[in-house]
Amino acid sequence: MENVLQNYHSDYNRLSKTMLSQFATSPLMFWHYYVKQDKKPDPPSSKMKVGTAVHAILLDKFRVSDVCATYSDDCFKSNGHLNPKPADKFREDNADKVIVKQCELNTINDTCAAVRSHELCSLLDHSDAKFETIIKWTDEATGIECRAMVDFFIDMGDHIAAYDLKTTEQIQTRPFRSTAKRFRYWLQDAHYSNGLETIYGKPVTFAFWCVETKFPHRICKREYSPASKKTAATHRRRHMESLANCFDTGDWRDEFVKNPELLTLDPWDEELPEVELMGFDDE
Repeated sequence: MENVLQNYHSDYNRLSKTMLSQFATSPLMFWHYYVKQDKKPDPPSSKMKVGTAVHAILLDKFRVSDVCATYSDDCFKSNGHLNPKPADKFREDNADKVIVKQCELNTINDTCAAVRSHELCSLLDHSDAKFETIIKWTDEATGIECRAMVDFFIDMGDHIAAYDLKTTEQIQTRPFRSTAKRFRYWLQDAHYSNGLETIYGKPVTFAFWCVETKFPHRICKREYSPASKKTAATHRRRHMESLANCFDTGDWRDEFVKNPELLTLDPWDEELPEVELMGFDDE
């Protein structure tokens, strides 16, 4: 499992959603990470490790013991913090597994148990469902080679029903909406849908199944509105065209560097801090 993920994520010859999202943030950083490759993206956080394990257990049908290894007692100091040398040795000896602390393992077990008792489980048990499938296609407009790893999808005959499993500590609408904006879930929807439509020649419905990793482990389905999906597809197309232009011209400067904006002074900006704080004694 780990080798498959490593090979997939290290394939910079094809454009993934993560790579396209990085380009949207900064063309220059994209160039360093994926073209020149003299810098490396940040490693997965502990929360991402939990998500990786949950995906492997629920989607790939692995046993917990096949996926995870918990740090042994000698990996910890007396204060409960990890002891670097034995912890490094333990990770080296278990390089094919997701290394977690006991509390993280408990989170993984509780999250998986919640899904197994939810209606989502019927989709995961669907006889025609395809899991953790790597799809590859050529973007028709730009010729850029693309890739995606779809959590699971089902060919419904007249359309493809695709889903992505999201593990999160806060499943409520407002914090999830903030997370979706920060990580550009709309771009994932547009990128994956484009790939599946290109490959299967059918319309695609794409939705997120959100699973709470903290008690009470609530689960809900979220998806973008039709209007938002169209907007997402338009924005993805613009990013793809901009990326193609960078490859053609070799100009990877960020937009604010190429076209710096003039600074503006609003009427209230002329007030000096001392004037604004008049009457307050800061001594």
